[in-house]
Amino acid sequence: MSEQELKALRLRIDALDEKVLELISERARCAQEVARVKMASL
Repeated sequence: MSEQELKALRLRIDALDEKVLELISERARCAQEVARVKMASL
């Protein structure tokens, strides 16, 4: 595998990592909203 191919794959991995982090953050925000709703219903 050439250096150029490796670089392209690493860039793809970086982009995927960014998407994963965005999804984890979105999930955390949703979980916080669930907690707020539960606390409000007590």
